[in-house]
Amino acid sequence: ATYADLELVKYLCSCNKKFSVCRLYLCKYCLQLRCTDCCQSEVDTPYCPHCLENMPSGEAKLKKNRCNSCFDCPVCGHTLVTRSTSHTSPSPDDPTKTIAKKMYYLACGFCRWTTRDVGLPDQSVATGSWPCMQNPHEQRISSLLENYKVMAQIEKAEHERKKYVTRRSNLYRQDKYGGSVAGLRRKGMSTFSSMSSTDSKVPGDLEPSVTVDSFEPLPNEFFTEPAALVKTTKLAHRHSVPEFQPTEISKLHPIRKHLLMRKSLRCKECEHNVSKGDFNINSIKFKIQLTAQ
Repeated sequence: ATYADLELVKYLCSCNKKFSVCRLYLCKYCLQLRCTDCCQSEVDTPYCPHCLENMPSGEAKLKKNRCNSCFDCPVCGHTLVTRSTSHTSPSPDDPTKTIAKKMYYLACGFCRWTTRDVGLPDQSVATGSWPCMQNPHEQRISSLLENYKVMAQIEKAEHERKKYVTRRSNLYRQDKYGGSVAGLRRKGMSTFSSMSSTDSKVPGDLEPSVTVDSFEPLPNEFFTEPAALVKTTKLAHRHSVPEFQPTEISKLHPIRKHLLMRKSLRCKECEHNVSKGDFNINSIKFKIQLTAQ
């Protein structure tokens, strides 16, 4: 919100929509007014909002858009702070002597939650050494993604092949999911020579999902003992970690902080940038800012 963010006077964009002057851009290549609907948003730089570490988009995708050094409290959502403490251990050379060693743990300054509450051991390094929980469904999800990628390649190759095929035939429809290729392999026959290497890939045999028909009965303690609501997680706690969804407070682990994205705007007509931030995350200046003011 600026002094120009006034709805009293609106300007007509090239797409026949009316906006205030602070929400319009002027493309110097097209010489036309552009609004946010006329521009295409692109991810410029992923960065951590706490430590301001930026990384390439490919690296951020491998890390699942999470920071490797900063953590959020699983109870209240505030940023965890690294605290140090000294541990004494006997010297390996002389058992009668003790050696003080600095250890680190994570603590929340708002709700006083610490990693010691859930039994996480202290680490000898302040950053980059905290253990990560493994998703039990990671292998299943990876196999499904690989299967869908193969199916997408087959459909793309079929779409490209239809551009050059003039005769109508059901042969390519039957081979959409590799049925004819699998049948020819069972008969010991070779596939069509005109098919490319990407077309000959057949999706792997996935284990189908099993419908659960029966459930285990609840234990007797569920009805006889009083409910410990203080030790039970809330719905917001489970939604914050959807791959695990812990049911007890004692099973909560630190959550890696989500990365934020600094975006840039590009004109849809000439594909030139109309707004692009500076490479330095600490800077609030723009490298390209073609506003209509």
